[in-house]
Amino acid sequence: MWIEIAKVMSSRSMAKDLSGTVKEIFWDMLCFQLGVRFGWEDPKDLQPGDY
Repeated sequence: MWIEIAKVMSSRSMAKDLSGTVKEIFWDMLCFQLGVRFGWEDPKDLQPGDY
């Protein structure tokens, strides 16, 4: 499942390879779940592609 998601997201990823894309996805999910703020924005207010 994660590999398929990473393949779809790889065109938008800044990672060099597929494993980096998977790590990016996990990091984004972790930040969202923990409520980490990006600047002054609440993660729930951000749309994909805003950051």
